[in-house]
Amino acid sequence: MGPLMSEILGLPREAWIEPARWLELMHPDDRDHVVTQTRVNTERGEPWDVDYRMIAADGRIVWLNDRGRCIERDEIGRPVRFQGVLLDVTTRRTAEEALAAEHAILRDLVEGMPAVPWTHTVDTDSGWTRYVFMGAQTSELLGYTSEELIAEPYHFPGSSTPTIASASNGASQISDRTGVWDDEYRVIHRDGSVRWIHGVGRRVTPAGWEPATWHGVTFDVTSRHAPEEPIQAPVEDQAERQG
Repeated sequence: MGPLMSEILGLPREAWIEPARWLELMHPDDRDHVVTQTRVNTERGEPWDVDYRMIAADGRIVWLNDRGRCIERDEIGRPVRFQGVLLDVTTRRTAEEALAAEHAILRDLVEGMPAVPWTHTVDTDSGWTRYVFMGAQTSELLGYTSEELIAEPYHFPGSSTPTIASASNGASQISDRTGVWDDEYRVIHRDGSVRWIHGVGRRVTPAGWEPATWHGVTFDVTSRHAPEEPIQAPVEDQAERQG
């Protein structure tokens, strides 16, 4: 290994040049995996490409990418010489870990909120609306999975009660002009019960952009309204329950 490794680890060459000393500087959580990988590569001569952590002299964690291959075998095919390179990839790995942590927070937020987050697109010329994302909370709110609602573009509008559907269409026309959706209406749960929901959203693409993309959330506000008589569930859903 070249002298640059001394700069990366902040240690003189004699502190890491021996394999045993190198392993001592390796992060304990990575050591067993690297030892196993090295043994396999040495026995089989297969190429390798692995990331692992080293502990620098000042206690910093340094991520290295270790990659290489066998360049010579003996008369019976056993690997005897290897060539490789070590790259400091700490910046990349730190950025990846930060991004993964951010994604985990967003996933927990989306999956844990007491509402249905959604994204849909609208082709203003044809009026075609397509949901591209719905939270799993739809199962509790409507009795349908998000996959069912996304796969059937008319499923969600079809669950609105007739008296409110026309009012929602009017709100949709207004939202197209303002870029803000804020509406409250009834939907029919899969079991036939009537639920009141309140949806709020915002167009996130510029006016005139095709197709228009909207993000929003929908809340169950049934408790704010007087109880209503159940509505007969769709025939196919009755058949599912009877089956």
